[in-house]
Amino acid sequence: MVADREGGVVLGFVNKEIFYMKFLGHVSSSLGSHCASMLRTKLSGTPVLGFFCDAEAPGTIDLSARSSIVRAFLDNRRHLESMTTLVGAPIVAPTVRAIATVLDSLAHIADSAEDFHAMLVRAAPYAQAKLPRDKWTRTMVSEAPRPSTRLRVAPRRP
Repeated sequence: MVADREGGVVLGFVNKEIFYMKFLGHVSSSLGSHCASMLRTKLSGTPVLGFFCDAEAPGTIDLSARSSIVRAFLDNRRHLESMTTLVGAPIVAPTVRAIATVLDSLAHIADSAEDFHAMLVRAAPYAQAKLPRDKWTRTMVSEAPRPSTRLRVAPRRP
């Protein structure tokens, strides 16, 4: 999980060929670019038979964050065979289908959490064991520390 103070993204393989991603809260541009770099790292060179994205939770995503994440998908589109997305509002479904079309992958839109989880468990039976919240690792996105302005004195030699 990558997160900042306003939101987070849970992402990773739930088995060898099934990848899972879930958005929580507000995804800022810095969080989106960090998520995109993680996607590039995790998806490069690995075939993904199924990509499952849970976008049902109420929240927002910056346009630049969404663009960064879509570019990461585009960089790895030859590895993505299908996308299954849980959408909270039917108005989001055409956008998800358009993204899947650009990625040239098979798109499945789930309208209910039950359908989404049933599809996920069919594709990766052990996914339920990997997705409990108590096993998530939280990684904060933060700025690099600024160099100290204090002068450093070399230790005295006896």
